Amino acid sequence: MLPEPEKIGGFADQVMALDKPVFLGLLFLQHDVEAERAGDTKQENVLFGLPFTTAFDAPARLLAARASQQAKGGLKKLVN
Repeated sequence: MLPEPEKIGGFADQVMALDKPVFLGLLFLQHDVEAERAGDTKQENVLFGLPFTTAFDAPARLLAARASQQAKGGLKKLVN
């Protein structure tokens, strides 16, 4: 679950308080307003994964996180 924008600092503090957190990578969402207006649902929202490492199965875990976020309707939550 993603924190509200005003709570990002607290979220980062909680992560950094973990014992040896491992940062697997980042997921980026690209939202194309023009594609949305044109009804192009395939290009409206595109997620890119950038693994920081191949250890800990990072690429596979990023894909799993992406699938989990999408299954929860996460693209709409991220965009809004």
